[in-house]
Formats: sequence, C-alpha cells, structure tokens
Amino acid sequence: YSTIVTNLDVKPDSPLEDEFCLYKKNKSCGICVKHCPSGALTLDGYDRHKCYVVLRKNAELYTEFGSSYTNKSGDHPNSVGSEVCGKCVVNTPCTFFIENLDYKLEKLTIHVILKYPPSSIFH
Repeated sequence: YSTIVTNLDVKPDSPLEDEFCLYKKNKSCGICVKHCPSGALTLDGYDRHKCYVVLRKNAELYTEFGSSYTNKSGDHPNSVGSEVCGKCVVNTPCTFFIENLDYKLEKLTIHVILKYPPSSIFH
C-alpha cells in the first residue's frame, strides 16, 4: 500500500465500503499515529493544517525537481500540491486486508515524465 502523488487527470473509482482500520474497529492498533512524522494524526483525530505545514517546509527544502505548490515561475500558489504525505499508511496492518489489490495494481498504469535522465537521479 502506498501513496501516489500526481498532477495527472485520473478517473477515481468508488470509495472502499469496508473499514480496514483496526483502531476504528476495536482500538487494537494505532501504528499509523506512530508513523505520522508531523504529529498531525492522533488517536483523537487529524490536524490537516499541521500536516500541510510540514509538506510546505519539505517543498521549500527539496526544490531540485521543482515544486507542485508554485507555478513554473515560482511566484504564485498552485493548487495541485499534495495535502497529505501518506507516510501514516505505509506498512500498516490495515493495508494488508485489501482484497484483490494485486489485481487492481495490474490494471494501473503510471506514466512518469522525468525532468532529468534516470542515471543522474539513481546512482
């Protein structure tokens, strides 16, 4: 399970109907709270602003490949930047219960346009 951030036009499917969060089911987990690097996710709720502040700080630090939060000239806000980092859902028990995930992934095609050749990114 992972998070993909893109500015591509993607047709969404329907939301999941089953609840996979073990904490919401029976309060037996909470690993996602421990994974949250910003402290935005707690057992009591989610502070979207706290998460977004960390994303903006990261965008200012890592500018080598551009920013999804500003336009090409870098002077105006852009509305396509991510609002969540997704680190909370990486390698958590609830993500292992999604049936037919492999089948869904086989149908997913992601096109990536690199600004730099792969050899300059991956050493």
